[in-house]
Amino acid sequence: PSRNHLLFKPTGCGQTLKAKESKQFLIDKLGFPSGVRDEFAFCNHWIEAPEGKKIEIKINSISHGYAHDGCILGGVEIKTSEDQTRTGYRFCSPNDRNTVLVSASNRVPIITFNRSGQHQIILEYKIVS
Repeated sequence: PSRNHLLFKPTGCGQTLKAKESKQFLIDKLGFPSGVRDEFAFCNHWIEAPEGKKIEIKINSISHGYAHDGCILGGVEIKTSEDQTRTGYRFCSPNDRNTVLVSASNRVPIITFNRSGQHQIILEYKIVS
């Protein structure tokens, strides 16, 4: 990997998933039973494909109530750009449904974050050429 790629998945909540040519789903539920917190809860997922392949990520759904400028209450960050050390694309609105991103490499770090209530984010992913 280049120096712009993350080498290790952060510890804690999240999983490393292997993409296939058939679609698969990442279902992430994150948050607290009620109220707004000062600190965010995070889950770090990595989706990986064989070297030389790319990954397509499609947003299937994002819970209602999080669509605020800057995603200040919760959402998902998807790092499909070449430089994975930079902030990725952030989504927090149900209107983001059906948004499709294609990775620049064979690895996509995905960070879900929440500080208000509980949300669910469903992503679809698969290998593309």
